[in-house]
Amino acid sequence: MRALLMALAFVALTSGNALSSVLCDERSEVIAKLKENYSEVPVHIGLGNQQTVIEILVAPSGSFTIIYTYPSGLSCILAAGTAWETAKNGAPGEPT
Repeated sequence: MRALLMALAFVALTSGNALSSVLCDERSEVIAKLKENYSEVPVHIGLGNQQTVIEILVAPSGSFTIIYTYPSGLSCILAAGTAWETAKNGAPGEPT
């Protein structure tokens, strides 16, 4: 786990995406920063292991961020990217 956090910290310090703005903070702060800086808002939510919550935030531009929230309220960014698409009738590439 420590290696993963170190790798995420390295990415956060060297990239120009959402990871460079915030790595872990209170959920309300993470959501606010992603909305303010990238126009990303929560669009999908699910329950993870050990009472955690996983959310996907997406902007109209297609940028997206996946966050993981612990029961304490601390949220961490797991991944960020561009070109988010929502599958209309199944997975991308499947016949419609």
